[in-house]
Amino acid sequence: MYVDFHTHGKLAKYLPFSVDYTLWLLREARASGLDAICLTEHFNTRGFDEVYGYIAAQGTPQGDAFVLDGLKVFPGMETDIAEGGHVLSIGPMEAIRELNRRLEPYKEKGHFLPFAKLARLFDEYPVLVGAGHPFRDDGRIPELPPEGLARFDFLDLNGKDIAENRQRTEALTYGLGQRLQIPVVAGSDTHQAVQYGCVRTCFEREFDTFSALYEEMKARRYRIAVHDEAAFRVKTAGLLKRSLKEIHALGGDYVSVLLSKGGANLRLCWRPKGGPEPAFCGKRLPRACPCVEYCPQTGRPAEKSRPCDKENTMGFSFPHTPDKFTATEKTILEYRSSHRDEFLFMTIGQLSAALNISEATVSRFARHVGCEDFKHLKQVVMEQTVQKGAAQKLSNTLRSGSGELLRHCMDQQQFNLQKTLELLDQKEFDRAVQAMLAARRIFIHAKNASRSLAQLLEFRRRRIGLDVHTIPAGGSEVLEGLIPIQRDDLVILFGFSKVSSEGRAILDYGKEAGFTTLLFTARLYPEKEPPADIRLFVYRGEENEYHSMSAPAAVVDALVIALSAQMGEKAVANLEAVQKLKERYRKLI
Repeated sequence: MYVDFHTHGKLAKYLPFSVDYTLWLLREARASGLDAICLTEHFNTRGFDEVYGYIAAQGTPQGDAFVLDGLKVFPGMETDIAEGGHVLSIGPMEAIRELNRRLEPYKEKGHFLPFAKLARLFDEYPVLVGAGHPFRDDGRIPELPPEGLARFDFLDLNGKDIAENRQRTEALTYGLGQRLQIPVVAGSDTHQAVQYGCVRTCFEREFDTFSALYEEMKARRYRIAVHDEAAFRVKTAGLLKRSLKEIHALGGDYVSVLLSKGGANLRLCWRPKGGPEPAFCGKRLPRACPCVEYCPQTGRPAEKSRPCDKENTMGFSFPHTPDKFTATEKTILEYRSSHRDEFLFMTIGQLSAALNISEATVSRFARHVGCEDFKHLKQVVMEQTVQKGAAQKLSNTLRSGSGELLRHCMDQQQFNLQKTLELLDQKEFDRAVQAMLAARRIFIHAKNASRSLAQLLEFRRRRIGLDVHTIPAGGSEVLEGLIPIQRDDLVILFGFSKVSSEGRAILDYGKEAGFTTLLFTARLYPEKEPPADIRLFVYRGEENEYHSMSAPAAVVDALVIALSAQMGEKAVANLEAVQKLKERYRKLI
């Protein structure tokens, strides 16, 4: 079974996702003799989730892989670290996508996580971690402290580095692998098809799960094959990549150029063994950008080429970019560029008033750049605007426009509830009900917005006669609140996107004290250390959206109803007792 451990599904990370280009890559990977690839796209590539969502939707699930045109695609990711260097991670699709969403605040240079923090994040997921091209000049992975190096599961013998200096790359990579006692596997690091097969890992046995893959790696039941013309393939691939990027930069459609069958495409000129260096033929580009020609010798735009006259759009992409903008349209562009956040929350009337232009002019501008209307224009801008924290989530949720906000919010709540119903494990829900019934006392811990759910939970359970207590939210008082908890008690925690430090302390202490823990979480994959005994999944919206409490509140209510049904007359008797007291003291209270 031939596997490439380091591949990409896009030509460059700043380019939009192209289904045609990605499918071409996968077909060419299979045609090159590969049986499987690890798709390790850059964690900060544009449209990361779109790429992996497409693979998950179109591929046929087989173990942990997705099969497209006979090729097994194992999900993965390549992440930059603050020290310098790239870290590979491979694992189940939902784990990789969730990891990527959690890395959103750290995707810009200057904000990369140091490896120690990244490793702690990886520890929460069932992923294998590898050192990507560890001896490339800009990387510092070999200089990490011993405890950091010990976290790697494998090393990447990288095709690009093999092409640059095979002897040095093999000596250093195999040497580090021997010192760390971890496997060395091969990855081409290709962004386009020419580079497939320059190196590959040849396994003795077939597999389709990461656990089986890791067993084969640890058992060393594989060999690495380096193609005789690896250096030529990589160099040719580099020329092709640069040429396609130039086409895009000059306004052309690089995908159409690459996949055209009519002879107008940029054709790769293969050399015979011992022949001249690879070059590209000087075919003219298609009509999408007729002003560009390529030099056959260099594969770059010829000096006589005139630049494409597409207008500057201030860093934004539109469905359609006109050749020219009017002076008023340029004013709109400049305002939007310098007032990005304000623009997202403005009505068409507010924008026209700010610029002293008519609403009709704004509408014409929206249509001129390929948008249906002003609302669509704001959505296009929103998708390319980087904001942080709650502001980003709220603005993303407001995307539908103020006129339909109520309907949009209600639709979103319905979607959250439906998603929770699909993903919440019924067996875990039943275990939660039984744990509450069996517990002598119930303790609840919550912080921030989750405290509202804790209050609801406490109120509902007390009304049906359960002994419920609250653990303080933070500080040393949390530890004091743990002292009275015994083995036959239950502790309920809320930790949606992550478990708080206080929550981790409670979970850790629970293993020693022996009490049962129940965690409300918005993550499909459990924390490795320390895990909760029972996990109830709730869907609260995507990473970049406003996070609603509707689904958690619904699950709380469902637990109360299920408990009441199990308790039968006991729950009803307690409610009747409360009602009698209300009637008795209604004049006083």
